[in-house]
Amino acid sequence: MNKTKPKVLLSWIGANDLKALEGKSLEPIASPLEAASIDKVELLYSYQAEQVRPFSAWIKGHVNTVINAHPVQLSSPTLPSVRN
Repeated sequence: MNKTKPKVLLSWIGANDLKALEGKSLEPIASPLEAASIDKVELLYSYQAEQVRPFSAWIKGHVNTVINAHPVQLSSPTLPSVRN
């Protein structure tokens, strides 16, 4: 039996993704979804949920893929939190 592993895209929702809804930027997440066969998408975000909901709805309407969005708290936009 030949089982193939599902193809999962893990990505951050960034400022350029949110700007894409306003027509101010090319949307970087949708491009690979349209170009490749992805089975599932897991999106991480550190913005307010109210800012992310319109983007999440928009992208779900453009691809036929399972998409989940997860809030993540960051201590800095460029440095991850490190626990000892």
